[in-house]
Amino acid sequence: MEEQFARTELLLGREGIGRLKRARVAIFGLGGVGGYTAEALARSGIGELDLIDDDRICESNINRQIIALHSTVGRRKTEVMRERVLDINPEATVHIYNCFFLPENADSFPFEQYDYIVDAVDTVTAKLELVLRAQAAGIPIISCMGTGNKLDPGRLRAADIYETKICPLARVMRSELKKRGVKRLRVIYSEEPPVTLCAPSGGISPCGTAYNQGDGAPAAAGFGHTDGIRKEQQEKREECREAGEMRQKNCAECREAGEMRQKNCAECREAGEMQQKNCAECREAGEMRQRDGGTGEIRQKAVRRSTPGSTAFVPPAAGLMIAAEVVRGLLGDGDVL
Repeated sequence: MEEQFARTELLLGREGIGRLKRARVAIFGLGGVGGYTAEALARSGIGELDLIDDDRICESNINRQIIALHSTVGRRKTEVMRERVLDINPEATVHIYNCFFLPENADSFPFEQYDYIVDAVDTVTAKLELVLRAQAAGIPIISCMGTGNKLDPGRLRAADIYETKICPLARVMRSELKKRGVKRLRVIYSEEPPVTLCAPSGGISPCGTAYNQGDGAPAAAGFGHTDGIRKEQQEKREECREAGEMRQKNCAECREAGEMRQKNCAECREAGEMQQKNCAECREAGEMRQRDGGTGEIRQKAVRRSTPGSTAFVPPAAGLMIAAEVVRGLLGDGDVL
């Protein structure tokens, strides 16, 4: 198998390849971001991977997820990704967990055995728990912020969470991590403001999620109507940000830029910035837990107001950036928690 990694060895050296082969990396979430991270790490020669996800592949995943094909629709993401990893590197060891990561099941994962953790999950609750678990175990972690409703992979950045801007999810994470005393977190985030939602004909996504045009959640803003309109709107938003002069408190441009002044306005609630812990909006944001009948099995109830638009280039680009950060970290050249 040495020939397989010969080109990588030219850059990292034999010792570097050996470090990657001995490393164990956990990837929480195998969607548009996590799937490409797993792919790149497998091709980089990571010797042991833990893959965590409870989703099955659906047709609407095909536009952006590396494991999503017409031939794999309906299958578990973990199982398809495991097959792919082993086809790339038969000597790899792959552990799969068919579940969503939750605070309630966090003890099921051997955090102390990981060399690096990748957070590619969707909910704030899960992200926070992963960061706290990684911190307690002294294991480096990298977290992906929002990649939905983006069109420009060139606006992706790697930074500490407290250096981020524009991204609504990063804003919520900064606030919550500060409350918990977390001083550092390496993240991938986008400086591109979410684009405007366009509802598809029929009002239902291929996976059956209802659309609501009136809800402009930051993770569900969709695509703009035309390139010209998007360009004009973006220019207006940039002017508002740079000048710091709000033209109108509730104007669409200022809402999309995340610069609302009114704390409890609908836009702020949808951005996940509610001050009231148990508000209805937070419950609907996918942070609820429920138990399945008498089995006692904990599952996550994800309630979304609308479905985010996504592309074949922004989430994959984020996933590849994460993989690069992980490799650098394992070789002693990356920023860690």
